[in-house]
Amino acid sequence: MKKYLIAPMAMLLVMASCTNQLIESEVVGEPAEQAPAGEITYLIEKARWGDGQAYLQLANCYRDSKGVKQDFLNMVLMMSYAEEYGSIKNRKDYMSVLSNESEYRLVYDALNMSYSKVDEALEIADKLIAQNNVEGYTIKGIIISERSDKEEGKRLLEFAAERGSTLAQLCLCVPGCLKDSAPDIERLKALADSVPIACKRLGDIYSGMIGDETWKDAQLAAYYYMKADEHAMLSKYSAKWLLNYHKNCGNINLSDKDIERLEKLASMKSVLQEILQCEDEDFEINEFDNDTVEIVDTVEVEEALN
Repeated sequence: MKKYLIAPMAMLLVMASCTNQLIESEVVGEPAEQAPAGEITYLIEKARWGDGQAYLQLANCYRDSKGVKQDFLNMVLMMSYAEEYGSIKNRKDYMSVLSNESEYRLVYDALNMSYSKVDEALEIADKLIAQNNVEGYTIKGIIISERSDKEEGKRLLEFAAERGSTLAQLCLCVPGCLKDSAPDIERLKALADSVPIACKRLGDIYSGMIGDETWKDAQLAAYYYMKADEHAMLSKYSAKWLLNYHKNCGNINLSDKDIERLEKLASMKSVLQEILQCEDEDFEINEFDNDTVEIVDTVEVEEALN
């Protein structure tokens, strides 16, 4: 599997090609706008089986604070998995349904600009700060740490993290962000219980997918991937890795149902892969772990996929 470098400037923001009406009509159960805690559990369980529409519903829940705490990063993560598991093919439409003054639309636009239009991104960050949106500090922290003052950028990210920004919390841990040469493993472990994507990152680190291969530890990778799986945060790569670990007699307890589910996840194709396969049966697309907790340069990713 080809690995992609993590760049510190912009987040891979994943868009859905469906309207809210389409999302709600294609997922069994109560609409996301009315989702109680039990409905969130139901959607997570459906997502664990690779139901892309359930991921879209969950993205709406995190966007609108329905049954869960409102959270920008988790909204983007759910959209990322919706794309990976085949329910969307266009990354732009989901955010386009939000007004230009929507706070999450502003966060999206600022992160998208943070690499090439720094001044505009900083203006949006200041606007968000004036609106008491903590992600304004996150955006400024990312930009300043990359462009001018690493220590000041880190201070801003710490400020945002203390006030509940999961994006800032993750930026302080992942390799590549703040130009650190290694992930902050202990900080990621401390986040693991409250920020499930930290479990996925730890699994990626210990499996050798990201970071320095000296961190590789198969048993720890399996442990953290299993914890990520409880929250529907396994990529196709992670599912394949767990299956291979199990087949090679690794120390992991999988039921027949677990194996069936992981095999389904590992074999699913994205909408893009389906389109390419229809157009050219001989075309082979490299797998890409489209997990947006990674802080990446959008341009780099698009070039890598082309």
